[in-house]
Amino acid sequence: MRKAVSLLAILLLLASLGALSAAADGSSAMQIISCPEQGFSTMCDSGYIWNYTEKDGITIYTEKENSIPYVIVYCMEDLIVDSENLIREQYTPHMQKQYGSDLVAAQEFDAFPIGGRELSVGLYTYKLQGYLIDMLRAYENIGGHTVIFTAKYIDGKGEATRKVLDDVVQNYRPEADYYAAGNPNSRWLYSITKTDAGDTIYVFDEFFVTVPAAWEGKYEIQMNERSISFYQTLSRRLWNSRKGFEGGLLFSIGFSETTDYRDYLPSYDEIGPGSDGYYYLIYPTDYQAYADLETAKEEYNAMWAEIRFIAKNSMSFQLIPKIPSL
Repeated sequence: MRKAVSLLAILLLLASLGALSAAADGSSAMQIISCPEQGFSTMCDSGYIWNYTEKDGITIYTEKENSIPYVIVYCMEDLIVDSENLIREQYTPHMQKQYGSDLVAAQEFDAFPIGGRELSVGLYTYKLQGYLIDMLRAYENIGGHTVIFTAKYIDGKGEATRKVLDDVVQNYRPEADYYAAGNPNSRWLYSITKTDAGDTIYVFDEFFVTVPAAWEGKYEIQMNERSISFYQTLSRRLWNSRKGFEGGLLFSIGFSETTDYRDYLPSYDEIGPGSDGYYYLIYPTDYQAYADLETAKEEYNAMWAEIRFIAKNSMSFQLIPKIPSL
C-alpha cells in the first residue's frame, strides 16, 4: 500500500514544484561548473558560489565567498605518476615547514575513498587564528594530467564541504564542455527533492527516479556517458580496495534510441519514453554484495529488498497524466 500512495505523493509533489515537463527546482539541484583555461568541468550543488581563474582553477565556497570553508579543483599541466610519493616527499614536508608547531596532525593515505573512487590523500589539521582547520588534499591522474582536489574547513564542521568534494570528484571530466547544453551526457543532470516519508526523488529532464528513505547514507552514484549507476557504498569500496573489482551495484539507469534493449537485457524495468529515445532501469544479474563481510552483506540484502520500490516509483514525464492544478 505504501508504494501506491508514495507514487501519488511523488506526482503531487513534482506538480507543486512545476517539474512534470522539466527538471524541478528541488531542494538540491546540481550546477555545471567549468574551467576552460584548465580544460575541465564538474558539478556541485547549486546552492554554492564558485569562481575560477587560469592560475588557481575552480574554487567552490560552501559558506561565505572568499573564506574558509571551500573546495578547490586544480588541473596540473604535467602528469605526476606517483601521487603517493608526492604527498610524502613534497606536500607533507611543505605543511610541516609552513605551519611548524601549529601543524597538529598529518596523515597520508594511498587509497582514500572520495566520490566513489580511491585517491591518494594527505589529511592535515593545523591551528589558524584561534581555529583548528582541517585540510584534505587529494590527487588523481585523469586525462593525461594530475588533478588536485582540496577541501578546507573548520575541524568538526566539514560535512557540507566534504559532500561538495565527493560531488566534484565523482563528476569531474577532463573536457571543459562535457556538460554543455545539447551534449547527450546532459541527460544525466538531475535535481533532488524529498517526499514527506523521506524518500529521495532524482528529477532528470525527462523522467524521475525515487530511492527509498531506508537507503539514506548507504549508497553512492557514478555517472558516465551511457548511464548513471547506484551502488551500495560499503560493498563497492570493499570490493575495490580488497579485490580490485567494481562491485556493490544496485541498479543503473540506461538510455537507448530504440527499444532494442528489450532483446538483450536479462533484467530490467521500463521508465518510459523521452524526446529522442527510451529510459529503463537495469539490474545486476549476479550477487553484488561484499560477501566476505557479514555487515556489508546484510546491508546490501536489506537495500535489495527495496529494489521493487524504485521501479514502482520511477516514470517518464511523458507517461504522467495531467494532474489538476493544486
